Amino acid sequence: MSTRINLDGTSVFIEDDLQDFYKLQADTFHWETNPIQWQDLRDYRETKLAQSDWTQVPDSPLDSTTKTAWATYRTKLRDIPSNAGAPIQIPDADWPLAPGESSIPEDAVRFVKSGDPLGLGTTSWIEINNYTTPNLVQQTGMLVGAGIGTNIIKVDDVTVLKVGDTIKYKENEDAFQEYETTVSSIGSSVATNTGIGTVSLWSVSLGSTISVGLDTGSPLQYFTPISQSSYNLQEKPKKTVTLGLSTTIVDGGDSLDITVSSKNVEDTENLNYSIVGLVPSDLSSGSVSGTVQILASSDRDVIGVSTISVTFASNISVATTDSIVDVTIEIPSDSATVGISSI
Repeated sequence: MSTRINLDGTSVFIEDDLQDFYKLQADTFHWETNPIQWQDLRDYRETKLAQSDWTQVPDSPLDSTTKTAWATYRTKLRDIPSNAGAPIQIPDADWPLAPGESSIPEDAVRFVKSGDPLGLGTTSWIEINNYTTPNLVQQTGMLVGAGIGTNIIKVDDVTVLKVGDTIKYKENEDAFQEYETTVSSIGSSVATNTGIGTVSLWSVSLGSTISVGLDTGSPLQYFTPISQSSYNLQEKPKKTVTLGLSTTIVDGGDSLDITVSSKNVEDTENLNYSIVGLVPSDLSSGSVSGTVQILASSDRDVIGVSTISVTFASNISVATTDSIVDVTIEIPSDSATVGISSI
């Protein structure tokens, strides 16, 4: 992996090396990105083990059945960091429940999937695509022919073959059309007279019937699949807040609903809003400024909607409505604004 250092002091990974860079990010995500969560999980486990030590002492007041249940619980506690979803995406069903518990205790919700509804703890945001690609391991010619309607060939070398490998073949060297099949099984060697002497040949069963006539010397290629991975940067869900209006034209006595739609909100929060250009006396109900609550999303694709409702005073003048410029929602990192046209 290499980095280009620019004259202004900035650095950038060379495009050819991004795969190495993304792989490094994916490999080290849990340990480098979530060190606090890992420590939190281990601290929780140690606390629960210490709190239940009394259940395993020789003079414990518990009967044997209950004592065994607590021992099982403690074993599951010790194993929890090895869960594939640790530290904050452990499947709810995998979370160990103490004897008498029927649901995940509140102080443990932060470690399970249901405690991370947006799935922000599921990935390093590096997408890993695993695939196999054929790798040529041998090119040879058949020693004994195999005609149409058979799925068995005989070869003199199977050291490079295994079940699942691909064999590509042509009727002869000059043939344009190439066919392929897979190895389904490899038999034992048998001494065979080929006309030029006795050799040991192995029968190779194929996954499909050979579709052309093959004979001694027909070209064969053996391919074994090798695993490959490609790494691609994913788009991490971001909190979005958008505004909508029930009408874009207002007059005295009219009502206006401002809908605040939010997505990918991790924690419930209050956002400030203001209707720029209005004063309190312009409204008979509602407020020209205040706070609106947006709720934590129950799922990454769920959109939460809150509504700000106001009614304009009946004596509001055209001059005043002309000065309604916009509605502003103050988001911690940004703001969302929508304009109102007026009569």
